[in-house]
Amino acid sequence: MEWLVVYDEDEVVSNICLEKVDNRTYILSNFYTAPSERNKGIGRKFLSTVLNDYTRNTFLLFVNEENKGVISLYNKLGFEICDKVLDIENQ
Repeated sequence: MEWLVVYDEDEVVSNICLEKVDNRTYILSNFYTAPSERNKGIGRKFLSTVLNDYTRNTFLLFVNEENKGVISLYNKLGFEICDKVLDIENQ
């Protein structure tokens, strides 16, 4: 598991976790941008940079369907809904 973090001095601005599944597949999780930094393009630029740095890989992610803001971002960056799963733990 690898954490990538963007800092502004000592403050975390954005972060994401990459979990390697196999040689060409990663699961993206815990993508976060500080509330004070949202809607400034920082999260989009950060995620775009990550995707470009790992360009020959496949990425999987799971997101709550009610999280419309981040779903919109993922769609703009080329992600597609492949399947829906039920989260029994959090219902």
